Amino acid sequence: MTKKPVTQSGNMSDRLRARLAEKDLHKQEIEATWQDVLSSSQGSLAAHEELSYDEITKGIRFTDIYIETLRKYIRSKGGTLEITATFPDGKMTINKLSQ
Repeated sequence: MTKKPVTQSGNMSDRLRARLAEKDLHKQEIEATWQDVLSSSQGSLAAHEELSYDEITKGIRFTDIYIETLRKYIRSKGGTLEITATFPDGKMTINKLSQ
């Protein structure tokens, strides 16, 4: 029977699990920040532009379709389109404004 080496820092799989859990929590925090930004911006549009939430939602859906169309054309030329929100705690790739 072969024994696995034991390190002073403990079981590597436990450390890896802890680190992955920490990264997942960090990602959730960034996503929560993004959702807060979306909600606040939609509320601001509704208040200042006198738009209904339905109108804002339709506009966002149209923008999502436009971004996806751009992404496809850029991809057909060998490129990529990336939209990234950068917060103090990290970055988040934005695939859709309605995400």
